[in-house]
Amino acid sequence: MSLIIDQFAKKRNFSYALTMKLPKIELHEHLDGSLRIATIVELAQEAGVRLPTDDPKILAQILSPGPSSLENYLRAFSVTGSVMQSAKALSRTAFETVEDWYLDGIVYGEVRFAPEQHTLGGLSVEEVVEAVLRGLEEGRRAYPVQTGLILCSMRHNTPNLIAAKLVHRYCKDGVVGYDIAGEEAPFPPSLHKEAFDYCADNFLAATCHAGEVTGPDYIREALLACRSLRIGHGTQLIQEWGSPPLPPGQQSLTGWILEHQTPLELCLSSNLQTKACPDLLSHPFEAFRQHGLAVTLCTDNRLVSATSLSQELELARQTWGLTDKDILELQKTALKAAFCPNETKTWIRTKYFSGNADID
Repeated sequence: MSLIIDQFAKKRNFSYALTMKLPKIELHEHLDGSLRIATIVELAQEAGVRLPTDDPKILAQILSPGPSSLENYLRAFSVTGSVMQSAKALSRTAFETVEDWYLDGIVYGEVRFAPEQHTLGGLSVEEVVEAVLRGLEEGRRAYPVQTGLILCSMRHNTPNLIAAKLVHRYCKDGVVGYDIAGEEAPFPPSLHKEAFDYCADNFLAATCHAGEVTGPDYIREALLACRSLRIGHGTQLIQEWGSPPLPPGQQSLTGWILEHQTPLELCLSSNLQTKACPDLLSHPFEAFRQHGLAVTLCTDNRLVSATSLSQELELARQTWGLTDKDILELQKTALKAAFCPNETKTWIRTKYFSGNADID
């Protein structure tokens, strides 16, 4: 049970059974933010890495902080990254991600990570990507889950084309897109414009973390300067809205996003942990959804937020009264926004959604 849901558990009787059975699409999950605690302990022992504690329960508490800030939220990644410096560890964590998706009812998932963060053990960035791709392939062979891999640059690093060129090199092997990740301020998307331009020039898909804790200007840069096809988080678009939440007119950033149906990858639990929103009812998800924006709900980091996609959807159901039809509509939006080939989308739609009138 997620940290955020746990706050409401005393007032509501949660049942995830139905939500878990629904076929789901995951668009925003970080590989290094979604490890199993037991895996971290085992990998640390194998690699001789010293953890803050070997007690699984205490380690889980350390790596899943309460609401504080994006900076504090990101500290957990130094621990998970320390045990992900070998090909074996990378393949294992990728495989377990697919396994966890299957157990959660996810039929297509995109996982992302920054290859440059995993070369401390001597691997080349190519070897890092290939290890993760092997793990995802093993997961697909074991479970009926389709996967896509997004490669990130760290926004605080000196801008380079390493990750973007890796997307190009492995785009026929399961890599589906590019992103920048890490602490948002003071690193606007335009710092990495050359990498985004490289992707656009080579017809490679890109999403972009923007507007999680920074203002709408970062979202504007991601869309207009960097030509991002999706926005990771984007919660602070609400700053452009009035009170009560009403979208601005057509000649606005919101108007552009609405007109072009630019998908927003929203993550409820992590947004509360990073204080992107002060409380759940203040989260703009429902306002965005009610006014026709292309919203999706995502996990972000299964470990750090102690959540799952089913739990995020159930949280939305219990908070705003979403119906099964509403939840399936979110999956329709997510599938349309996915970076996988159209033939994969068609196969998923036919296999999982063709019998449901809510998803065409």
